[in-house]
Amino acid sequence: MTIKKLLLSAAVLCAISTSVMAQDMDNNGLSGHVALKSDYVFRGISKSDEHPAVQGSVNFNHESGVHAGVWGSNVDFDNPDDGSIEVDVYAGFENEFNGFVYDAGGIYYAYPGSDSDLDYDFFELYFNGSYDFDIFGLTGGMNYSPEYFGDTGTGFYYYGGVDVPLPHEFGLAAHIGRQNIADADDYTDWSLGVYREWLTFDWAATYTDTTVDNNNNADARAVLSVSKNF
Repeated sequence: MTIKKLLLSAAVLCAISTSVMAQDMDNNGLSGHVALKSDYVFRGISKSDEHPAVQGSVNFNHESGVHAGVWGSNVDFDNPDDGSIEVDVYAGFENEFNGFVYDAGGIYYAYPGSDSDLDYDFFELYFNGSYDFDIFGLTGGMNYSPEYFGDTGTGFYYYGGVDVPLPHEFGLAAHIGRQNIADADDYTDWSLGVYREWLTFDWAATYTDTTVDNNNNADARAVLSVSKNF
């Protein structure tokens, strides 16, 4: 498995931390992604109340590097007024410089059906990059929100990861992130997972945890997923 293929496949695991899937600059036109997961974990915290999630996206990629798309998932915040769907709309620009692949853009997270007083909807600007060292790949980035989820003030999310090819076309992905929130407690999340393409599907098993100690949805957990790009 090449590092480029590894980094794109690792998007299956990275989606546990961020909703936007990695873009492939060689893919020009429309593409899609569907996934079934045992839990929808966003930056270490379950958004589906530890229940399974069905997710999907439709993306447009242009050879110039411009890309845009929409992504959706079921959610469960254990309150009838919270809504049951998340829809993310995003756009960005991806390019490569001396082997360093970078992507910058914005994401709007919407929760149709939720009570507007909860202020769940929010917007983030993001920047991320990756580099192929042949024997492993490194990724890193930052997301910034002027008003984070639940009207909790300015939010910054910093993260990094390493992806390593294993024998028999398996891959190993490690991730660590730090969520800073102006009007809520900051925390760290991390994950370690293995994944493999098999029968044209991407399969992944991930262990994730956080430093949050007052939320059952932020406890350590294993997440299983199967997904397909088309």
